[in-house]
Amino acid sequence: MFFYLSFLRPPPSSAVLGAPISLTPQVSNDLRTENYPGAVDVFYHWQDAASGAQLSSVVKLTTWRETNAYKELSISPPPLRKAGQVTLVLTSTQAPTAGDLDLRSPKCGKEPLSVHSAPISFSPRLPGKASKQESVERVFRLLDSEENGTLRVKEMTSFDLDKKLWDSGVGLSHWLVRRSRAARPNTGDLESTSWDKIFAAPECCAVELGAGTGVVSLVLSALRSALHPHASTNILATDLPSSIELMHHNVAANASSYAKHPPRPIVLDWDDDKLPEEVLEISSINFIIAADITYNTASFPSLIDTLRRLLSHSPEALVLLAYKERDPAERELWDLARDQVSLVFQKMDEVEGAGGQAVEIWAGKRVL
Repeated sequence: MFFYLSFLRPPPSSAVLGAPISLTPQVSNDLRTENYPGAVDVFYHWQDAASGAQLSSVVKLTTWRETNAYKELSISPPPLRKAGQVTLVLTSTQAPTAGDLDLRSPKCGKEPLSVHSAPISFSPRLPGKASKQESVERVFRLLDSEENGTLRVKEMTSFDLDKKLWDSGVGLSHWLVRRSRAARPNTGDLESTSWDKIFAAPECCAVELGAGTGVVSLVLSALRSALHPHASTNILATDLPSSIELMHHNVAANASSYAKHPPRPIVLDWDDDKLPEEVLEISSINFIIAADITYNTASFPSLIDTLRRLLSHSPEALVLLAYKERDPAERELWDLARDQVSLVFQKMDEVEGAGGQAVEIWAGKRVL
């Protein structure tokens, strides 16, 4: 599992130029329901909101522990001489690049994941009462290029689970980036087939189920654009209507990473009897992506029906599943998929985080 730096009490959206600001950091699991079990040194620095340029050195903020989890802290303001917008970056190491989550590195996720606040406006005087920040960003590095090598993913600080990064999405993104930089596996099984379909095929059509923030579709689109800049890539990031606005924001915020073929957020409700027109327009789906879709076992009948419809449309599609066990009962999905859809899974890998359950990477194919 991964742990995430965030804000129990976020900084204000606006502040007086030169005045310190208050906040309460948080170190917890993906759903913010379980605090980090040990002590973490938390550091901070300021960045220009528009350019991302670092405005201050990296300074230790506190040593976070559960015993001081609710303590409000005051920090020095950014070194601004005139009004401007900045972001506050919290990290768990003092390294200059710690604000980026380097998906290329095997060490990614071994420490709590860094976080960027929403922009804070500093001005000589406040126009009124400062509103509460409602979102944060994570910055992921996946390519060596300085120009388009990172993705910025916004998540909400509300309790809406579909608007947060989940462990399996982060784990699958890490796996995709690392695997894209490795040699093709010559195992002759689903591991080889998955590598071919994801990274080597000149054309790619994929559907992600339960995309949430859209992070996996964003990463895959950026990787495909780097590997095959002139090839056709069509990735549909699907979820319920409540997720679509946030996904559109994240797609637009990273437009330079996939100039020709951005992922397309669309609504796909597992309870609907018919696939969306955008899916039916695809002649053949190469693979179906699913990360952290097993947490609600009551939805399994609808999920199985959706997989059946997708595989009836594209029988040769590969299913790429990222899974972190939250309840052993979730593993019933594997039996349901085999018995009702003839979908058989093979475990390919595990992605370790900072402890606890690893993210398991599975590939599935229909066996007729």
